[in-house]
Amino acid sequence: MRIAVNTRFLLYQNLGGFGVFINEIFSRLVKDHPDIEFTFIFDRPYHPSFIYNENVKAKVLLPPARHPILKVIYYQFSLQKFINRNNFDLFISPDSELPLHLNCPSLLVLHDINFFHNPNYLSGLNRKYMTYFTPKFLKAATHIVTVSEFCKKDIEAYFPFTKNKVGVVYNAASDYFKPLTDNEILINRNKYSNGKPYFLFIGAITPRKNLANLIKAYNIYRKNANQDYPLIIVGGQMHKDKDLDNELKNTEYKSDIYLLGNVSNKDIAQIVGSAFALVFPSQFEGFGIPIVEAMKAGIPVITSNISSMPEIAGNAALLVDPFNPDSIAEAMILLTNSQTLYDDLKIKALQRVKNFSWEQSAAKMWEEIKITLDKFKN
Repeated sequence: MRIAVNTRFLLYQNLGGFGVFINEIFSRLVKDHPDIEFTFIFDRPYHPSFIYNENVKAKVLLPPARHPILKVIYYQFSLQKFINRNNFDLFISPDSELPLHLNCPSLLVLHDINFFHNPNYLSGLNRKYMTYFTPKFLKAATHIVTVSEFCKKDIEAYFPFTKNKVGVVYNAASDYFKPLTDNEILINRNKYSNGKPYFLFIGAITPRKNLANLIKAYNIYRKNANQDYPLIIVGGQMHKDKDLDNELKNTEYKSDIYLLGNVSNKDIAQIVGSAFALVFPSQFEGFGIPIVEAMKAGIPVITSNISSMPEIAGNAALLVDPFNPDSIAEAMILLTNSQTLYDDLKIKALQRVKNFSWEQSAAKMWEEIKITLDKFKN
């Protein structure tokens, strides 16, 4: 069997969410199925580390597809032509986009449809591209995978024609994340937070992540708690967030809020494992990978009570109203003041995270591949 995979988000040292999913899933699949010939398709020169096994070939197609106009050329001309000329048995696109006219079955991974709920988070041309093409991608796909039961229901509600066409493959946390020793935690806290326990947020800086309300909650926490734990924010800026800028400018606790920007995976694992707790009050998530990363490190989690986050957190987190800074602050104070609750959440986190592993996800993806092939035959 010959399977083509759109791997244009495998960018060396800059994977992002799509890239992590592709890397973790397909590095396992190609080794688990050495009898399958995989062709990885890139839109720019690739790093050899992404050729995971002898049964992987690589192809570079132009143009590099970042701008919406270049995406149309890449997907609907270059990629479509290559797939149709080479008689593949299956095409998989893990980045939510797809050639519309293929002569083989196609499996589309749509991570979420946040851009339909919050269209203003995308620039004008990107918004028009995604809202115009996404229904077409979903209709063209033989089968669809998404990353949570919440997203499955969300897609089916927004696009009723996808009913019975969507499967679920969870994300997971990498093996970098694990509980740290007391000495490791001490070293990391001396490095990042002047030796103090700290609250942590991980994610791209964009309005959807709700950082303005997190800063408001931190102000309330500092005024009412008996501790002065700092707040560390890890992540690069994706979209301008004026509300966040205003909150950072006006907070009296600015000296205890550390914005670290993007850091390496190994450093993130050390930062997570040394945190007092993760605070992740996002307004919308298709999955919420930082939740499972923190749980795998044995760190208590505070997260939102909406979209996919309750599904992923289960009983191993404090759920808050992300639109209410008082709700977020109350959870931070509660966790700070109750050692019993804190210890209980640490235990529950390590139990809950057993439901998520890349090995399980790769095996589930293979099942979805077989479903796709069967649907095409029938």
